[in-house]
Amino acid sequence: MTSYSHLINALVAVFAISAMPMLAMADDADTTYQNISETYGAVPTFFWQFQREEVADAWEAFSAHQMNPDLALEGGMRELMGVAVAAQGSCQSCLYFHTAAALANGASEADILAALRVGEATGRLDAIIAKVDATPRDFRRAKDLVLWGDMTTVAVRSPSAEFCRRLLAAGDLAGFCEE
Repeated sequence: MTSYSHLINALVAVFAISAMPMLAMADDADTTYQNISETYGAVPTFFWQFQREEVADAWEAFSAHQMNPDLALEGGMRELMGVAVAAQGSCQSCLYFHTAAALANGASEADILAALRVGEATGRLDAIIAKVDATPRDFRRAKDLVLWGDMTTVAVRSPSAEFCRRLLAAGDLAGFCEE
């Protein structure tokens, strides 16, 4: 075998090995598109806009959280939250969807405008507060002042230890709960 054919065989092997994860992603994407189609009767257009390797995660988030009727938040509230977040994320398609879904779930135009204002204010404050080097204790004290008009944490108003454990497991919220 010539050195040229060794090179060709080596390149074929490298390409075959590097294509394996892409083939697995293709299977994941195809399975996901099939699942979406079985759920809705067709695949909504926006799912085709995702990269193939992202569609399974997008469907999981959408079906398990956004469209899950078993969540504690009722659909209208969930969609108003979607309006506020979509407006901050500059996603016009998302804003359109969540506005239409909020209206379909009984929200009024005033509710939608309020969600937009709260989302905008929260985004602005979040950006400002993120620059401040404050301790979780400082924020707990500020929370008490703003919510209850005093600087004393009342146990009944504080999150339970179990709720704190669940919050900490869900995200980087160290210091949110009392130590």
